[in-house]
Amino acid sequence: MAPTLMEGLTPQVLMQIKTAYRHGRLVRTDDVVQDMGDSNLYEADLANFIDEIDNIYKTGNAHSPKRSHKNNMHYYMKGKSIDGRDVFCKVSSSYHPITGEFVCWTLTSFCEWK
Repeated sequence: MAPTLMEGLTPQVLMQIKTAYRHGRLVRTDDVVQDMGDSNLYEADLANFIDEIDNIYKTGNAHSPKRSHKNNMHYYMKGKSIDGRDVFCKVSSSYHPITGEFVCWTLTSFCEWK
């Protein structure tokens, strides 16, 4: 059976997210900093998660009041923290609202999955 479009794009999207993280270009929201603190997650947990993630379980259109463009997407991922807890991560792609050019990847949530 042929993969769906999202299944076919998953390796490319994950590689872009991983590359952005490794090069310090994965922008973080204030909410993600709060999420990590509330869940007692650390940079090592995030680094491990990003390194090991190989699956996007859900996608959805992203609508931000600051950056609204039809190509903005949320990518939802699940994995494990270093100490074995289930964790959830949401990363968004951001495109310029007028030109449509890709702007950045934004980490919008990283917390314990409950």
